[in-house]
Amino acid sequence: MEAVIGQWVSDILKGIQGGHPVLRLSACTGLLLGLEDLKVGEKGEGVDVANGRPGLEDETVVALAEVMDSYASTVSSGSTPGVEEWEREFQPAGHGALLS
Repeated sequence: MEAVIGQWVSDILKGIQGGHPVLRLSACTGLLLGLEDLKVGEKGEGVDVANGRPGLEDETVVALAEVMDSYASTVSSGSTPGVEEWEREFQPAGHGALLS
């Protein structure tokens, strides 16, 4: 079972290569959560999928970095109206005044 799941994860990673970073990030995080659910099983009877996990974790980190990079470049170029207002809502009290 472990080998089949490892191959399945590997095939999914091959399929999402070159895709949009947000979609890759969501697919990878969903797979990581699913693998964690398989591992946890009742009374320690879960499936150990350690052989597929490292590549999936690496792809998740790369996708997250690409999402953050694209977000940062969008904000710095000012091409998306309203982003500054959206960010201001999530700043701690006192920091919003600095951005105005």
